[in-house]
Amino acid sequence: MSEERVPEPKKSNGWVKTALILVLLLILLIGGCRFRRRAIRSAPKQTAGQAITPGPSPIATTPTPPPLEARATPKPPSYEEWFIQSVRQYETGLPAEGDEARVSYNRGERARGISNSLPGIRTLSGWNGILHKVQSTPDGRVAIAIELPGSNILLQTWSDAISDAGAGTLIEQKTELYGRLRTLAVGTPVSFDGEFLEDKDDWVKEGSKTVREGMTSPKFIVHFTDVKSPGK
Repeated sequence: MSEERVPEPKKSNGWVKTALILVLLLILLIGGCRFRRRAIRSAPKQTAGQAITPGPSPIATTPTPPPLEARATPKPPSYEEWFIQSVRQYETGLPAEGDEARVSYNRGERARGISNSLPGIRTLSGWNGILHKVQSTPDGRVAIAIELPGSNILLQTWSDAISDAGAGTLIEQKTELYGRLRTLAVGTPVSFDGEFLEDKDDWVKEGSKTVREGMTSPKFIVHFTDVKSPGK
């Protein structure tokens, strides 16, 4: 009997496999290089001296401070307060007796101050004071006087029919104002409306007998339209 021989594997098959592996590696290497070149070309070019802009940084949050406490707007002085200040600054410091020219000059300065304190008006609305006088005249009408707060300034009607001729400041009996005055006692606080009489020397009519008296204890003449207790 003759021996059977096992056929030996062909050596050429091993070389073929090795060659295929090398070809695949070469293809992958070439493809990677081309992809890298495309990425470099598509990237934005940076010019010389151009800084690289960093990405957005997280925004730091700070606690919001509590709102400030609301404060009321100061109320401006009323016309009454301005009027009192304009008159009182000339009550003292008058020149000695005999220098009436200087007193008259101060009177003119006071008139300018009063006109500034009552800008273009001579009306009184919601002013306050102390009822100083309520007096009947022989013909049955009523004369009154009101003292302004913190001063010796009087706002008043004329005291008699002769002085009041043509002015009409005395209060008639058949008016509502006359009825309200009968319910008010002298010395009590009152609120009032009215209008100053016009005057070329004092801007509002002053009724004292002398200029000096009119500067130190002025009595301004008013046509009253309402006098009542405050708040009514």
